[in-house]
Amino acid sequence: MSQQIQKFTLPAVLLIVIMSSCHFNSQYVNREEDKKEAEKVTNEFYQLLKAKDYEATTKLFSKKFFEVTDKEKLFRIFAMTTEKLGELKNVEIETWETRRVEGTKPSGDYAFMYKTHMIIFRLEKPSD
Repeated sequence: MSQQIQKFTLPAVLLIVIMSSCHFNSQYVNREEDKKEAEKVTNEFYQLLKAKDYEATTKLFSKKFFEVTDKEKLFRIFAMTTEKLGELKNVEIETWETRRVEGTKPSGDYAFMYKTHMIIFRLEKPSD
């Protein structure tokens, strides 16, 4: 009986080791629901830029981003963009791609390209 247990034990242990080292993931590419979730973030970002609430945009960036980027420098970039290109009127998605992995090693990649429409006002005094 002990040989039968040994014969069963080794394959069972190997099966457990193999199963515990496997990664069970599902990958989804360009799902509409992932696009909509990402759009919530990008829409909020553009609304905050439009309102010039630059401080509130920081919640949309990761902590790692601010380890390499100074907040004040980012705010100056936002302000300079508005000064040079004009007020943000609206945005529209030109292209988008998403890749989301769910399972033991979840991850997500989102790429959106937007066309931005700006309004610029320049007042000049006519020369005499």
